[in-house]
Amino acid sequence: MVLEPGTYVLKTDDSLSNARAVVQLLNKDESQILTSFIAVTDHRMRPDSDVVLTFFTGVTSGPKPIQTWFYPGEMNGYEFVYPKTRAKEIAKHTDDHVMASAAKDAAIVAMTPSGTEVPLYDAIGKSPDKATGTTQTAEREKPSTRKPKRVQPRG
Repeated sequence: MVLEPGTYVLKTDDSLSNARAVVQLLNKDESQILTSFIAVTDHRMRPDSDVVLTFFTGVTSGPKPIQTWFYPGEMNGYEFVYPKTRAKEIAKHTDDHVMASAAKDAAIVAMTPSGTEVPLYDAIGKSPDKATGTTQTAEREKPSTRKPKRVQPRG
C-alpha cells in the first residue's frame, strides 16, 4: 500500500506468538483500518525519545519501503514482513536481507540480495513438537549483512 502524506496510526496485536505481530494501519481518527500486515520483533541498541521509522535505502523507483518501526523509549520494535516477490526486489536493490512470507500465517524467511531464502520462523500452527504434541514457532537468528571484524592475535 502506498500512503499519501498525512497522519496515520499504527497499532499492533502481538498475541500470535513471541516472534510475529499483526500491525494495523488506521486513518488519523482510527475509524478505518486501511490495511494490516505482519511484522517480526526487532531490537536496537538504545532507545530514542521519538517514534522511529526506518526505510530501506537503495530503492530508487517507487515509494521507499519501511524496514523497522520503534515506539518512543523502547528498545524492542518491529521489522516489516513483505510478500516474497516484493522482498526479493527490495533485497536486490538494497543489498540487505528483507523479511518475507507467502501469507500472514506462513513461514517467514529472510530474503537475501541473491534471492536465497533463509528460514527464520515456522508457519503458525504448522510445527508440532513431537515430544509434547504442542505447536511452537521456531525462531532463528536473522542473517547479518555486516562484515565480521578482523581480530589481531596477541603475541
